[in-house]
Amino acid sequence: MNQTNIKYKEKNVIKEATRSAGEEVKSNDIVPDGTLITAEVSGINSFKGTISQTYRIIKTKTDISKAWKRFLLLVNLAWY
Repeated sequence: MNQTNIKYKEKNVIKEATRSAGEEVKSNDIVPDGTLITAEVSGINSFKGTISQTYRIIKTKTDISKAWKRFLLLVNLAWY
């Protein structure tokens, strides 16, 4: 399995760790440039199927919350 070295912030201290491909990105992770992140949502109840979108981190200090909001918009458009 592919592994990558990442940095994360804990109590205002930058630390390092190793993550495996497919491991969940945590809210305090500092994701390296060039990383591909795939977000996937599966429907429940009357919403059937799964939708996913892959994003490439292209610059340091990228706020992926903006990408997440765009992904949620795509999910809403796909199911309505």
